[in-house]
Amino acid sequence: MLRELRIKNLVLADSLEIEFAPGLNIITGETGSGKSVILEAIALLLGERASSDLIRTGCDEAEIQGLIENANCVPLEQSGIDASGDIVVRRVISASGRNRIYINGTLSSLKTLSEFGESTADMHGQFEHQSLLSERNQLDLLDRCAGAKALELKASVSSCHARMKELSERLERIDSLARERARRLDMLRFQTVEISDVCLEPGEEEALESEKLKLANIEKLQRHSAEAHELLSVAERSALDTLSGAMSALSEIARYDESALGAVDSLREAIANAREAAAFARSYNDSLEAEPGRLDQVIGRLEVIARLKRKYGSSVDEVLDYLRRAEDELNEMEHSDSRRAELQAEFETCRADYNSAAAELGRIRRETATRMSASIETELRLLAMPDAKFSVLVEDAEPGPDGSDRVSFMLSPNPGTPMKPVARTASGGELSRVMLAIKSVTGNTTPILVFDEIDAGIGGRTAEDVGRRLKGLAARQQVICVTHLPQIAAYADRHIVIDKLSADGATTIEARITENGERVRELARMLSGSETDTSLRHAEELIGKGNAWLAQ
Repeated sequence: MLRELRIKNLVLADSLEIEFAPGLNIITGETGSGKSVILEAIALLLGERASSDLIRTGCDEAEIQGLIENANCVPLEQSGIDASGDIVVRRVISASGRNRIYINGTLSSLKTLSEFGESTADMHGQFEHQSLLSERNQLDLLDRCAGAKALELKASVSSCHARMKELSERLERIDSLARERARRLDMLRFQTVEISDVCLEPGEEEALESEKLKLANIEKLQRHSAEAHELLSVAERSALDTLSGAMSALSEIARYDESALGAVDSLREAIANAREAAAFARSYNDSLEAEPGRLDQVIGRLEVIARLKRKYGSSVDEVLDYLRRAEDELNEMEHSDSRRAELQAEFETCRADYNSAAAELGRIRRETATRMSASIETELRLLAMPDAKFSVLVEDAEPGPDGSDRVSFMLSPNPGTPMKPVARTASGGELSRVMLAIKSVTGNTTPILVFDEIDAGIGGRTAEDVGRRLKGLAARQQVICVTHLPQIAAYADRHIVIDKLSADGATTIEARITENGERVRELARMLSGSETDTSLRHAEELIGKGNAWLAQ
């Protein structure tokens, strides 16, 4: 739910803070008081595109910040933002065009915010943030209303469609290869033989380069290793002799002064290391017996590898990878006939499964559409649309991941008006009431619902029915509604009043939460435009009626 909303320098709002409550939040105020600013701020908080025209006159930037409790939003998790608890969204709109979005302190994109908004709230009214207008969402609403069996079939249809697409692409590849099969086969056979005959090994090139360097300098290696052995252990005053003499002298010192013992130990370790080095030099020198022609062999092998690298990759690993891919393609081409038959058989089986599941899903959708249409039409009659005709139209469509059906919500709001898609025939207020009717029948998956202009063209008993249905929805999720009707406002869990203030040539708006007597006075103003004894009594009756309905 939206817990807090802070607005700074947005249109008429200088600095505004609103705390919302669970349940039904009603926003009222005089015409032109700035109620639309609140809805604009919520829309921006949920991913609506921003314009610099929204910045308050004389300011460089506007800022909207909101706290949404317990959002648990998958799109944010997929974007690497911790969304396991509360979400803080901060949006800065700059006159320079350098707009910024922060979600839980992480700089984010408008796309990420929009995805978050779509999973968090539905807005209905003048801001056109309306899931109702999307045929895909209309299909999802119908399927959710149809129940678990429809959702299970839909998942099966989607899985079959994905597999059919994959198999179709593989069949097309085989057919395409067949058209140039002979030429391609000859090339692949030549390439695989050319690489395979060389018998490359991973890391071979590096080993050969190292051996080449050693063989090319073998005389130097022999000379230096012999010299090292000579100096360490063979010469008349070899290093070992010198170190041994020094250790004997220090040992004599140590007999009389123990401080020399450390130096004796150091020389003993040095003598041991010198013996190891002398042994290595002798062994290394003995191993340096040049194999006649070996250097030429190494150079020749490196030239073969270089030739393959020029044709098939920049390294031995890339050449070997090319060989593996070429062998796979060659194998597929050489067995393409049998493989194609296998793939085609699997495709036909998958298509049969798809058609069966899609047909059953279509049957359930059409049965559900009939019941859903009647229920929504009944709800519309109770929402001051007595002559409205509503239909969930299910038509045949090209097979796709959601089945073989296309779903459209059709509406005729008035007698003599032909049925048309809801988006093309309903006014703002009618569209809000249609959504209210749909939500009342199908339920809702987003935690927040926002309605504007839902009371257009209604009053009296119908307004009370609208209030009750909003209250019913608010038992399942948070509802925020702007209204001009006291009959609706009487059902509020929280009643927020927006006032426009003018001082020193500047205009701003403020928000205040009304309770008890102040709430009665606001309803009285909405009833008659002023606080009279009659309007105050009527306001108390409305609130009492709302409380009595809740107690039933």
